[in-house]
Amino acid sequence: MIDWIARLDDFLKLSDREILTHAGTISHDAAREKAEAEFVRFKAQQAALPQPVDEHFAQSLDALKQIESRAREAKKKVAGKPAPQKKAAKKSKGKKRSDD
Repeated sequence: MIDWIARLDDFLKLSDREILTHAGTISHDAAREKAEAEFVRFKAQQAALPQPVDEHFAQSLDALKQIESRAREAKKKVAGKPAPQKKAAKKSKGKKRSDD
């Protein structure tokens, strides 16, 4: 264990970090309160971000608007044209031709 502590200290010295040689000055309760306050702030930030379901919903609404727009355009085109008239069937006079 002492070997591991020495290696860790050497690593921290290489990265220009100070090595704490005492127990510190922050109480457990103060550290816990600070951590909880930071976590509450973090959760609020995360809740404000758009969720994937929100993005998918927005995409679906955009697609629906496009479909509705196309349907309205098609309806306008059909409403603007006169109704198609039925063509009378032509009756053929004479014999039927046979290609044999």
